[in-house]
Amino acid sequence: MKQVILPLLFLLPFAAKCQQEASSKDSDVRKCKWGMTQAEVKAAESLAPYMVEKNKLYYKVEVDSYKFILSYEFESEKLIRATLIYNETHINSQSYWNNFKRIAERMDGKYGEHTDLTKWSSDLFKQDERDYGFAVSNGDVSFHYAWYTDKTKISLIMSGEDYQVVLGVVYKDSNHETKETEFKPKP
Repeated sequence: MKQVILPLLFLLPFAAKCQQEASSKDSDVRKCKWGMTQAEVKAAESLAPYMVEKNKLYYKVEVDSYKFILSYEFESEKLIRATLIYNETHINSQSYWNNFKRIAERMDGKYGEHTDLTKWSSDLFKQDERDYGFAVSNGDVSFHYAWYTDKTKISLIMSGEDYQVVLGVVYKDSNHETKETEFKPKP
């Protein structure tokens, strides 16, 4: 009997991980599906929201050791978008670029190769990747990588102006028309 139970105990963590991955494959963003109500999203999240508005829920979350503010947005009481805004501050703007690259690499591994929608308004720093963080903070470039699944458009965006940088990820319901997300640093 012990010979049967011991190997099964070692399989329990593996089975739990498989169940977690299976449930995440059934979702559109985190543990949620497009069209869920606020109550359903609250039930799906393991944390309590730190702020609630009429059409938004806000959470402080950590994803792959990065801290984010997560907002779920609702229209007609249905989930249509989720946005993760990077919630860490760096003195050196190049650190944002390094994190952008790491996050993009993770997302390429999960969703496949990205589509590059980056827009440069000035080519001054375009030739040297070591200047990309400064170029963003100066407003010379807005990096935008996109991935597409059957139901979701995913955008990783890094933009800035006046030496402030905003880095974030937006998940949008592909079947719902919404305006393009623009990240602007807070004054």
